[in-house]
Amino acid sequence: MKRSFANAATSIEVFGPILVGLAVLILWEVLCSAFDVPVYLFPKPSDVWHSILANGAVLLGAMWVTLSITLRAFVLAVVTGTLIAFVFNESRLFEACLFPYANIPGPGAPVGVRRTAGRFDAWPLRRRPLNGLSEMRGIFQNNVFKQKKSYC
Repeated sequence: MKRSFANAATSIEVFGPILVGLAVLILWEVLCSAFDVPVYLFPKPSDVWHSILANGAVLLGAMWVTLSITLRAFVLAVVTGTLIAFVFNESRLFEACLFPYANIPGPGAPVGVRRTAGRFDAWPLRRRPLNGLSEMRGIFQNNVFKQKKSYC
């Protein structure tokens, strides 16, 4: 029975990364053993696994602490970002003073911020990569310095 090309491609997409990951782990283990790399410098995967099994409760407790801090920071960032966006939308003076700083990452990032019809919209900046600093500078100047607004 013949396998179709789609099934073969799907098998490669599923098992390819798994095989590469296993090959990297095996190579890591072999190289660390062959060169007698100290555990404190670069532990072998087997050393990491033994440490997880031996200290699982302590590591799990530390993971929960880290996870709770991360989630609290995420919620704080969402609330703060939303409040700043509302203030930007309602205050022309605040926008005039801080918009150039808020838009600095826009030219290099895949998502920029623009003001249309009194609202801020997230929009894809471009579908192709930038062709150097001169193009980034042009986008930055168009987005920030050429906006004619009344700040009254």
